[in-house]
Amino acid sequence: MTTHTYPNNERPINFFRDRYMLCHQCGHIFTANLEILEALEQVEESCPACGITCKDEESPRVTADPYAPILDPENVNRFTWYHTSTIPDWPQAKFDPTFDKPVWFIENLRNTLGGESFNQFIEDAKSVALHVGTYESAIHNMLRRIDEQDSFGKPFYLYRVTLRDDAVTAEKCDAEFNGIFGDVKLSDACPEGIDTARYVNSREDPGSISLALRRSAIAAIQRIEVPLPKINCTVWQESAIVAIQSATYKEPVREPGNPFWDLIHARDPKTPEDKMRSAKVDEARKIGTKLSTHVPCNMRRHFISALRLEGRTANEWALYAAGILELIGNSENVLSVLDDQQLRPVLP
Repeated sequence: MTTHTYPNNERPINFFRDRYMLCHQCGHIFTANLEILEALEQVEESCPACGITCKDEESPRVTADPYAPILDPENVNRFTWYHTSTIPDWPQAKFDPTFDKPVWFIENLRNTLGGESFNQFIEDAKSVALHVGTYESAIHNMLRRIDEQDSFGKPFYLYRVTLRDDAVTAEKCDAEFNGIFGDVKLSDACPEGIDTARYVNSREDPGSISLALRRSAIAAIQRIEVPLPKINCTVWQESAIVAIQSATYKEPVREPGNPFWDLIHARDPKTPEDKMRSAKVDEARKIGTKLSTHVPCNMRRHFISALRLEGRTANEWALYAAGILELIGNSENVLSVLDDQQLRPVLP
């Protein structure tokens, strides 16, 4: 294996670790596992000190590990950072905000804003800060984009980012930026003299520290396409392939109390081919749901969505599912593949 000398350090990777919570009413800090974190968001849990629930404005919210070395701005440039993107040459010297956006999205935006406002929106979008974070947040971001941002079926790349030794980090660590899709203008996040700004990520890898940064803060990158390609299937994959290929369609059972049942099903007649495909899709989703038990609960919905059968054969589906599970459960192998990639400098 090729080795490289990095000025950076890898942080421990643990998708399932407990998170720190800060109650904004009483100031109590406590740890919570991901199940409790999810329950807090559903108003099913409360602050153990004062009892306030998440329906209240001052309720507990995920916060950074108060002992994390990254809270010292002097440590920011020492650490390795990650990013996932469908852009094969990230970070682009000339960023195109329309890259990889569906045509319908661009046209709807143009029609909604009008010509002049749309052009201004595009110009503003060219000046947003870049974002990097933990390995966990990068993988979470990929799955969330596949689920929520029309990125299903598109190639994704995992970038490992080395910062410049002399990049200047803002002293303050902020809450997550609230722009559209988490974007923030570079001038707002990193005013003159500042190269990187830390914030507590609340969307992906909640409680981790991410960076908004200038492109010039990046010294070099390494890149691989993810998930890693798989060739051979394991026993569970072979079993899943057989189950998907042999799935049979079951006619929907009439719902006695539903007066719209006939109308709904008459409006959606299925050909034999449609029925066969529907059965395979349902079976793949059923298997994907079972596999999601190996994924952190805050990522399961995105994971199941990423494992849609759409456009894939049963064999392709099984290989892809194994690749996604490896990103979460076998990060050591993923990082070893990254180690073999050339460290490419980011030029102005």
